[in-house]
Amino acid sequence: MSPGSLHWGVDKEKFLNGKASPKWRNQSFAYLFNKLQLAQSEGQGIPTIFRTMKEEGCPEPIFDIETESVTCILPAHPRHQIIREQQEIQDMIILEKYREAKDQTKKLLEKDLYNFRSLDLFCEILSKLKSPSDLFEFITKNNIDFYSVNSNTLINFAELLSSLNGKEHIQFTSLANRALSIALSGKVEESQIVKAVINLKKVGEPEDVIKFVSDAISKYPSLSQNATLLQKRATAKMDEAKKCINTGKDHKSNPRTQARAWEMCRQLLSEAERDLNLALDNSDYSTEKEFIQKDIEFLEKMKKTSRKPENR
Repeated sequence: MSPGSLHWGVDKEKFLNGKASPKWRNQSFAYLFNKLQLAQSEGQGIPTIFRTMKEEGCPEPIFDIETESVTCILPAHPRHQIIREQQEIQDMIILEKYREAKDQTKKLLEKDLYNFRSLDLFCEILSKLKSPSDLFEFITKNNIDFYSVNSNTLINFAELLSSLNGKEHIQFTSLANRALSIALSGKVEESQIVKAVINLKKVGEPEDVIKFVSDAISKYPSLSQNATLLQKRATAKMDEAKKCINTGKDHKSNPRTQARAWEMCRQLLSEAERDLNLALDNSDYSTEKEFIQKDIEFLEKMKKTSRKPENR
């Protein structure tokens, strides 16, 4: 707000269109600010406001011209309104108003289908409501392009879709697997890696889990002591070892194939044992340690099964 009305020599209509010629109330100040390079070229301020607001996607500036003052109002960018609404939705979640939050989020997504923050809120709400079917319906109805969704949001998709088990939900699992495969091909935040691996273990193949964990540890060395990742990689190797045992016991297999299967089994179990022992050393939670210990006990049984014939 500037005290005083427009200079008598400034045309009001031209001013409102950003095309008025400059007039100064105080020529000395204008000269001083230009010399100090604290002002732009003469008469460029208003056109700059119009141009910048347009370039940034904001509504046009509003000028309120009174006899006592001139006020310039710069309306906020539409995305800031979305941010405010997202904060309101978050408050609804905190207060357990999940149905209201769900309806409000769907309205936001109607305006911007690929707003990742709105999508994350939607997943959070549906998780609270234990309703993965709503997410499945939303994705299929809107024909969501997973390549237009960021990796971390895709991991949230996968987590919710894979929360139901059973053959009747195989379409959910299939969609979760697709979301994960695309997510893992992009950039995944370090904080989301554990969540990704847990979901990949549910819907993916063991070799996918092994590769992803190994690549993640290579990229983020600090994860080399993450108990959850080490346990998931170990159990994935144990799953692969089970396949080797099945092949080794299959009398229809070629003897050389059987021998190689037992060799691979022993190698996988040796690697899994190292991961589990390291996971046990780095785990800070008693419950997690119990699960790891059970995996170790099961691994010992598998090792007995996989011993060379002369040692059995």
